Amino acid sequence: MNVATANPAGRGSRSVSHSRPSAGLDGSRSAVAIGIQQALRDLRAKVGFACPVRIGLHTAVANRRGSDYSGKGVHVAARVAALAEGGEILASVETIAAAGKVATSEPRTATVKGVSEPVTYCAITWS
Repeated sequence: MNVATANPAGRGSRSVSHSRPSAGLDGSRSAVAIGIQQALRDLRAKVGFACPVRIGLHTAVANRRGSDYSGKGVHVAARVAALAEGGEILASVETIAAAGKVATSEPRTATVKGVSEPVTYCAITWS
C-alpha cells in the first residue's frame, strides 16, 4: 500500500494518494473517507465540537515529485473537495466506478475553475 500526502491548491488542503482506486472508498466501515467522517461525528457527540471536514475523491493518474503529486487529477480532486460541505464526502464518477458498489446520491455536474470539462460527482452516503 503506497500512501503519500500532496499539497493541492488551497490552504489547509491535504490529499492522499493510493495505488488502488478502491482503497479509500470501499463501502465498508473501515474505508478511509467514511472512517474520518464517522470519527469526527463521534468526537462531536462526545466533546461537543469537531471541525467540519470536506472530503473530495477523484481517481486519476498523477505526476510524483518526491513526496508531492501534481497534475490535472490532483487539481480535479481539490476542486471536488471544494464543492463539498462540511461533513460531506464527494467523489467523481470515475472514482465511484473504480470503487464498485457504494451508496451515493444522484450524480451532479459542476463547472470548476481550471478544468475545461464539467466535473460529474456524487455524494457518498456515510452516516
